[in-house]
Amino acid sequence: PVYNVAWSHNGIYLAVDSNDVDILVVNVSTGQVEKKFSGLVSLNQSLSWSADGHYLAFSSGEGMTVVDSQSWVTRSFPLPSLDFAQDATLSPNGKRLAVGTYSSGIVIWDLDLGIIEYRLRGDNTGSRGIAWSADGTIIVAGNADGEIVLWNVP
Repeated sequence: PVYNVAWSHNGIYLAVDSNDVDILVVNVSTGQVEKKFSGLVSLNQSLSWSADGHYLAFSSGEGMTVVDSQSWVTRSFPLPSLDFAQDATLSPNGKRLAVGTYSSGIVIWDLDLGIIEYRLRGDNTGSRGIAWSADGTIIVAGNADGEIVLWNVP
């Protein structure tokens, strides 16, 4: 089965969560699998491309993986202990990764430095869906209680 799909914003690639343990990156013009990421240890809750199509982020185990689509080099970003990603999105400029977690609120990494830059905490119902504003200064999240919360992010 296919659980998640995400089209790169530049239209070159389609990322496919093919069976919940493999992520396939398909070249749309050729139909060929460009890269396969296998053996992921848990449910892949999200796939997200940067606005320029350069980076792909996906959940993998108890963290996130960010892939450079030009070199296929991967970087891992662990989540707080005993937590998992519910949704994730790359900022419009591709420099930050925001992850909505089950119990730790939203965690934002600075991808250049590889560090957690912010932890945004609301209630403890988990951030089920998150998105950046077009200018990258606001994060919006929906939770299990049906609330929508906005945070300003400098």
